[in-house]
Amino acid sequence: MTRLGGFFPEEMRHSHASRQVGAGSVFFTHCDFTTPPKCKYVAVLADGEHPLLALINSEVHPFIQARSHLLQLQVPLFAGDYAFLDHDSYLNCARIFQGEFSRAELEGIWSTYPDNCWELTNTTRSEVVSVIGATEVLSEVHRAAILRDLSP
Repeated sequence: MTRLGGFFPEEMRHSHASRQVGAGSVFFTHCDFTTPPKCKYVAVLADGEHPLLALINSEVHPFIQARSHLLQLQVPLFAGDYAFLDHDSYLNCARIFQGEFSRAELEGIWSTYPDNCWELTNTTRSEVVSVIGATEVLSEVHRAAILRDLSP
């Protein structure tokens, strides 16, 4: 089945993707940096040439459950709020990735696979800002970038 986006010129798709990608964007894509490598939901927490990313997991790992300072950085995502989720999940803000995808690569994903791209709700964005603002687990540079880009 042909997707609607395929009817638009490539330049127009890239221009649209450039405007859409940023803090709060969510992508479903293959992640070579996970063990094992697999397709995951990835959220952009701060924009830039090499955006700050966090993974969405269906469960909280027992290692994190046993450490309250990491557990408080698991932001719940409710399936009722996100059409792409089959069940409630967690945005793992305890581990931030940078350099795994460039902004240009994320724009390419958005323009090629727009059905695999979404946005965090304002409620989730606020919760992320709240937990990031209260933690000392992350570097000050990462915290500042996330607070700057996700805050209303």
